[in-house]
Amino acid sequence: MNPSGRRILLVAVAVAVGMPVGSAMGGVTLTDGNSLIEFNFGGEPGEELGMYEWAVDGASHMHQQWFWYRVGETGGEASLDTLDMIGGPVIQDTSGDGNANAVGVTYGGAGLEVALTFVLVGGPIGSEHSTILETIAATNVGTGTTDLHFFQYADFDLWFDAEFDSVEIIGDPKNTAIQWEGLTYVAETVATGAADAPTHYEAGTWDDSPNSIRERLEDSQPTTLNDLAGPIEDTDAVWAFQWDKVLGPGDSLVISKNKIITPEPATVALMGLGAAVALAGRRRPKR
Repeated sequence: MNPSGRRILLVAVAVAVGMPVGSAMGGVTLTDGNSLIEFNFGGEPGEELGMYEWAVDGASHMHQQWFWYRVGETGGEASLDTLDMIGGPVIQDTSGDGNANAVGVTYGGAGLEVALTFVLVGGPIGSEHSTILETIAATNVGTGTTDLHFFQYADFDLWFDAEFDSVEIIGDPKNTAIQWEGLTYVAETVATGAADAPTHYEAGTWDDSPNSIRERLEDSQPTTLNDLAGPIEDTDAVWAFQWDKVLGPGDSLVISKNKIITPEPATVALMGLGAAVALAGRRRPKR
């Protein structure tokens, strides 16, 4: 296991045994180095669900990252927070600087438990570099099989009010999303074990049409992402990953991911992404 994986595992263990508890309402802020991230785990009216802020050296780059799920082949998806919050938010300081930089929360209901863990690793002041380490563990705690369809939706707004951004999903299998605006890059790579690699993916755009990723996740019909890799150009870009897995009693879907924000294409290349080329896109107003 690499050092990042060990760090995630240690945080997951700490959450399991019950480290100091954060906000009972679900609003959490983490800081480390030059970075800050904010979450709404289901208790902060007026904010987008999930991670709705990632600021690096004072620049805001995030609109929303959150999760939806469906059990079975029919019906629509549900936001993860429609399950009960049965554990957390639990926060801790893993860097020893006196600031909370890790959080874990667990949702449960209808024979399913989903545990989320996030660790923020900020860079030096002025570096414009930041990393988030994430794990998601969805476990069947019931007595029968569970046909689970799990979705991550990501809407980054690099530099927030900039006019251009583009996205592409790459890799073999397609497990890495890269988005760029000028010389700022965000890249997310999903660890691809034989069983837990993404089943489907989609690069798209934000809008309120019925065919957009976000609207399809919120309607009453089952969603299957369309495996469009992009690059998406001249638009406000978003992306999503989908995992499909039948879980027997006690089985889990475990997803490990890391995200970086960096001004250095070489850093992106080190993640196995290759060189990124800046492509123009139009920004839309947020709702």
